[in-house]
Amino acid sequence: MGGPPKSIYTDAEGAITSNKTKNWLAEQKIVSNITLKHAPLAEAMIKFVKNRVEFVRNHRKPGKKILGWEELAEQEVKDYNENHVPRAIGMTPLEADKPENKESVKMRLELQRRNRNPQPKLKVGDTVRTLRKKKNFEKGYVADYSASTYKLMDVIQTPPSNQTQYVLDTKEGDKDFKYFKDNKFTRNELTLAKQCKYYMRNLTCNIYSLSTGRSSSSSSSSSSCF
Repeated sequence: MGGPPKSIYTDAEGAITSNKTKNWLAEQKIVSNITLKHAPLAEAMIKFVKNRVEFVRNHRKPGKKILGWEELAEQEVKDYNENHVPRAIGMTPLEADKPENKESVKMRLELQRRNRNPQPKLKVGDTVRTLRKKKNFEKGYVADYSASTYKLMDVIQTPPSNQTQYVLDTKEGDKDFKYFKDNKFTRNELTLAKQCKYYMRNLTCNIYSLSTGRSSSSSSSSSSCF
């Protein structure tokens, strides 16, 4: 397929997050970006290639040599890269990868980008919570984000795609520490922790006494977090 990739983008699947795989990728100088959510583009591409392979296997001409799954997958990926023109970029992936076309592709993608993002921007010093990867059969009411909060230490651009990542002060031993993340998270894996302000408020309540028929006042305090 043209050699090893410069980077991979995957979900937190056990085979990818293992120390053995992590060390091997580092030796091969392959950047591993692991998301705590799904990797929708990668999964869509895998589904496309699998469907194409199964179609070719089920509709081969009688007497034609039967290729292995790996050979068919490489054949379909090659055909996709050379001949398929996605609407998003308006050219084949191989053409889009040429240095002279990168600015044109970037401009086309920027024009189609959706800017309606309700999430507040994060800056160094903010306090955030990290997304939790729920366990099997875990109840739906269990929080999606960590109970612990962390300080945002830095905002970096990771090569080779210059993806924006946020560096937190998580430490090994923390309940929500994830060794495979290297303290680096993407925006959709973080939520800004709300600052709680407790205040005291005197409430004057007129209580009608059935026994005396008189009203009395009492004060109570309450706290609120917003």
